[in-house]
Amino acid sequence: MDKRFVSLVFLFLTAFGLFAILVIFNKPISRATRAKEETDVSAEKSGILAFPVQAKADGNSSSTITVFSRNSKGEVLANKAIEVKSTLGDVANITTEENIKKGIGIFKLTSKVSGLAKITAVVDKNVEINHSVSVQFE
Repeated sequence: MDKRFVSLVFLFLTAFGLFAILVIFNKPISRATRAKEETDVSAEKSGILAFPVQAKADGNSSSTITVFSRNSKGEVLANKAIEVKSTLGDVANITTEENIKKGIGIFKLTSKVSGLAKITAVVDKNVEINHSVSVQFE
């Protein structure tokens, strides 16, 4: 037999043997190559918005606070608990099931007292969003 052919067969059998050992004794390839979904909330990538940023302090006029829960890649994180805190006024949660599936929390802020309300948000009960917004009640 040709020496090149024998060496190629030997190389093929060695590579096949190593591959078989890795598959049998290590994690299955499907688990090793499967993408992992990141489910941790990012305080930096999550966001909070307020509109309008000025409202009457009559208890009826309101500002809508919208919170977006995201992971470190900026991807939507659905079904996360979102809580909003304000230094002034009353916060009401008006989030729908559809919003929760989109990773959005919607809240209504009203006040009977004039002043500046600083609004912060907490996602998943322990991650405070790095950003805050303010609403002026006059």
